[in-house]
Amino acid sequence: MRVDDSTPITVPLRNLIAVGVGLCLFVGQFFLLEGRIATLEEHSRKHTEEIEYAKTFRFQWARGELGLVGVDIEQNIRLDHVDRQLNRIREAGQHHAQQDDEHN
Repeated sequence: MRVDDSTPITVPLRNLIAVGVGLCLFVGQFFLLEGRIATLEEHSRKHTEEIEYAKTFRFQWARGELGLVGVDIEQNIRLDHVDRQLNRIREAGQHHAQQDDEHN
């Protein structure tokens, strides 16, 4: 048996179509998996960056390097207001106590 470039090979048409369809399905699945893997890698990279940012934020926040959040600023303003009111009430109480001492 001699095999060269002119050796006749017969393949049924249905087998040739099946091989073509199988090859198309394989290529489609390959690109689908490749895209999915790329997406997962990107998500993993983003999560890693977010974790690193959170670590940095946690340490900087604890050291007071990031300033105050708006809610903290509002809370501090309210506490200052309450503190001023308490001081006025104390002063008024001391003033009335002095007046009572003077009358007695």
